[in-house]
Amino acid sequence: MKKAFGAVVSVALLLTPLSASAAVKAGDSCKKAGVTATANGKKFTCVKSGKKLVWNKGVTFAKPKPDPVVTPPVTPSPKPSETASPAPTNSPQPVVEKAPSGFGDLVENFRGVYVGVWNSSNSKIEANAPVDVSQNILVGPNSKLPSEEVPIMFSRGARFFAGYAQPKKFNALYYAFEDIKWAEETVFSLYKNPEDVKQISRNCQSVQRCNGANAGMAQIDIGHGNFAVDKSATDSYHLKGGLEIHEYAHMVQFMQFQGKPTQRMGGGAGLIPNWFLEGHAHLAGNVGSARTLADYKTFRSFWLNARADGLPGYSPESIESFYDKLAPGKFDSSVQSNVYSIGYFSVEALASLKGVDSPIEVIKQISRNCQSVQRCNGANAGMAQIDIGHGNFAVDKNARDPYHLKGGLEIHEYAHMVQFMQFQGKPTQRMGGGAGLIPNWFLEGHAHLAGNVGSARTLADYKTFRSFWLNATADGLPGYSPESIQSFYDKLAPGKFDPSVQSNVYSIGYFSVEALASLKGVDSPIEVIKQISDGSTWEEAFLKVYGITWNEAAPILAKTVSRMFLERY
Repeated sequence: MKKAFGAVVSVALLLTPLSASAAVKAGDSCKKAGVTATANGKKFTCVKSGKKLVWNKGVTFAKPKPDPVVTPPVTPSPKPSETASPAPTNSPQPVVEKAPSGFGDLVENFRGVYVGVWNSSNSKIEANAPVDVSQNILVGPNSKLPSEEVPIMFSRGARFFAGYAQPKKFNALYYAFEDIKWAEETVFSLYKNPEDVKQISRNCQSVQRCNGANAGMAQIDIGHGNFAVDKSATDSYHLKGGLEIHEYAHMVQFMQFQGKPTQRMGGGAGLIPNWFLEGHAHLAGNVGSARTLADYKTFRSFWLNARADGLPGYSPESIESFYDKLAPGKFDSSVQSNVYSIGYFSVEALASLKGVDSPIEVIKQISRNCQSVQRCNGANAGMAQIDIGHGNFAVDKNARDPYHLKGGLEIHEYAHMVQFMQFQGKPTQRMGGGAGLIPNWFLEGHAHLAGNVGSARTLADYKTFRSFWLNATADGLPGYSPESIQSFYDKLAPGKFDPSVQSNVYSIGYFSVEALASLKGVDSPIEVIKQISDGSTWEEAFLKVYGITWNEAAPILAKTVSRMFLERY
């Protein structure tokens, strides 16, 4: 199925859309100046108009005059010769833009993908009234909005995502190169996060390169977006609302993970292919900002001319390798720029089959705890406000294990509330609730230790509770050797997330934190977290609490935990 899908995108990107036999219209975009094409009795030439290449009005062919018929002199004997009929001229075949009905005819009907997506988007936006999302648009003193319709475009984005969790409010900051200092000061006053300040100059590196943007969640239901303004921009994406809806889409993506366990996993992004996240936002931006099908066809044509950076071309094999390089938990900077072309058209193809809601539905499904009657035992916790926690517990009516019946899960989730509380009101709060600064295995291992040992009334109880986790499989690892365990630590180090080994946080992570707590007490893990919330790095906090560097401790800890599993003790 993936090969067929790669072929669809490959054909769409490789096919020259304006050949001599295709339908050509004056004013349509073309690819190379000087190229000619004929249609309907006219010869068109590709010319430069402003910054765009378009077909000119064309020149009508003069109708050829018939050759005079010479009547031979009449002679009595020869018979008249037969004149061969001229070969019929083939007329240009009409381009069929039929929307695909499924993967079975997706490759065949790739030309109709954009039609199906437009119809789905337009129907969704027209059917939904404006969504109540408060916009706080801030503009620098030397800047202006790229369009007066910016608020309308944000509103279209909210209608595009109707039916899914959206922020109650968001701040949108617009600044030109002259207003970088103002933007940095404003962002810091709003969020108190140095990382957000750094993003301002990344979006606007010079007067000539000042067209970037970024978005995320400032609080659990408040989004934020920063938009660098290119005063010389002429492209429709920056002037017609595409960029605004793109960044709003990222806010909505993050909103699906707010208050769930998956929020700590890179805002949920570590569980989803990067090309899918960016491709989805880019689809929303391009199709959501288009008022007509013709608009959308024009908007998307710009991205069909993109280069295949880091790839040998647009063959199905190249596109499949692109999917692999940006699979969940992976990031390859050499091909990253293709998320706005290959990623976009890949998500567009999917949305043409199941509607424009289908990509965000995939993201929502990934964020969920209770997936079915048989798989309904997840839980999550976090901070609803600066001093108010929240927890959600899916109930498995068939549960028999002590962890779900004796309070282990409750204390585990309460531990996460306490972890998040250490970061409330501090600059580090915005960094995944502080989680991006701490190994994921340490956070989950600490909560799991609290749940198992905190719910045990006796030593015998605790021994029984922990024995359950000693029988866990080493998912994504070759086993429980010290080397395997050290690779596990590396895969889930601060800022990293590898879904292939994530489930081991409740076994290897748990027993690793248990071993540390046996040395310095059960307060020692939360003390490490508190130190990090006050500005220490993971390495600095670990050294302060345990009196040894993490690099020195890791191999000793790995050997200890390895013996626990190998001897089931």
